[in-house]
This record gives sequence, structure tokens and C-alpha cells, in this order.
Amino acid sequence: MDLLRALVPSWRFFDAPAAVPAVEVRDPGDAAWTPLPGAPPRRWYAFAWNPGGNVALAEHSLVEHLSYDLGARFDLDAGPIDLARAPEATRAAITALTSFQLVARLVHARAPAAVQWRLLLPAEGADPARATEEIVRTEVAP
Repeated sequence: MDLLRALVPSWRFFDAPAAVPAVEVRDPGDAAWTPLPGAPPRRWYAFAWNPGGNVALAEHSLVEHLSYDLGARFDLDAGPIDLARAPEATRAAITALTSFQLVARLVHARAPAAVQWRLLLPAEGADPARATEEIVRTEVAP
């Protein structure tokens, strides 16, 4: 059932606006994080034919599902989860999540072979464009 939920987009049309999660990546030797590329620019014909936009929406839904899954299973108020330093049980529980595996595949399809990535949420009460808090940071994956 978890796999099915990860593949179905979130259809919450009338929920209150909430923090929008984002994924950032970096090369192992680089200190700077860069956002994972998002949706392609909209064209005039996008109302009828928009496969790139549909894929981007599905990918963003995967990131939202991962954010929800982590918030439902772990105490995120305790601070970010660094998978390189997390206990083995925590690391195994997170990497076993279907949403984590799908976001990891997305990152590695878009980024160089060996990257580290992290999931961010805008901090509560802050300007969403500026202040963010890290939820989870992965190890460098080959």
C-alpha cells in the first residue's frame, strides 16, 4: 500500500497553505548546495500538451510524500536527521521508506553519479524564500 500511495499524486486542493519541501544537492567535495532542477518553463501550448510539467508535478509530489512520511514517523523538532551519523535502526527505517527510495532515484537521475542530497522545509513563521530548516541529509551515494 505504501508503494501505491507514493505513486499517486497528492490531491489536497483546499488545504491551508503549508510549507513546500525542496531538495538540494551537492558534489562530495563542494560546500555549496544547489536546488534540484524543477519544472521546465511553461509554453503557450501547455494547457493541452505539458508532459514535462506533469512529470515535474509528480516529482514534487514524491518530495511532499517523503516530507510527510518523515514527519509522521520521526520527531523532526529534535533537529535534522543526518544519515551518516544516525543510528543504524533510524537509517534502516528511513532508507526503507518507499518515498525515500523514489526521491533518491529522482536525485540520482538528475544529478552526477556521486552526490549528497538533503530535504528542506521553510522554517515556521519565516519568509519561505529565505529561512529553511533541514529535515534529512543523506550520505554520499555512488
